[in-house]
Amino acid sequence: MGDDCVKIHGEYHMITRCEGTKLRVLAKGTMNIQRDDPAELVLYTGQRLPDAQVVSVQATGAIDDEERLFLPRQNMDADLKSGRSLGRAYDITLDREVVMPMGSVVCSANRVGNGFSVKGCDFGFNRSRGILIKASHGEVSGNHIEGSKMSAILVTPEYWWLEAGSSSDVTIAGNTIRVCGGVAICIDAMGGKPNRAFP
Repeated sequence: MGDDCVKIHGEYHMITRCEGTKLRVLAKGTMNIQRDDPAELVLYTGQRLPDAQVVSVQATGAIDDEERLFLPRQNMDADLKSGRSLGRAYDITLDREVVMPMGSVVCSANRVGNGFSVKGCDFGFNRSRGILIKASHGEVSGNHIEGSKMSAILVTPEYWWLEAGSSSDVTIAGNTIRVCGGVAICIDAMGGKPNRAFP
């Protein structure tokens, strides 16, 4: 297998401005956040805020010059840095005020693969992770994972790819892991803010 054996995730959209209840957002590909969705909100530093509710979503045009200058300095995949996958802008209005710096992210907590089950499978001999989870309320059990070049089971959001979300209520039990690289079962979360200041 060329990459991860199983990957369950949604999409983060990048917040470039925040004014009270209104977020300006660059959509990763297609905007999939809808009115009345619970919005998962993650600061640029990686800290998750309590979810808010989406009141409205409105297309507002294209990426602007300030955003084009910001993207290439981020710790992300080259296609995202170029703006090719983040070219369309939207205004998202929430049901409460938030304070979120440029580079923070938002996703629909309803569209990340919640309620998943990965049970009784054989995976491995791949160049990346065996089972990569970014969803909640699920189970990873009774699997055999062998020969993955990285972690056998990884639970994490990934700013690099803008892949959501931040998992909770995940059961990992009774899996057999053999000859895998990295940490066998890893639960992690990192923000997008690099360890250096930008002008």
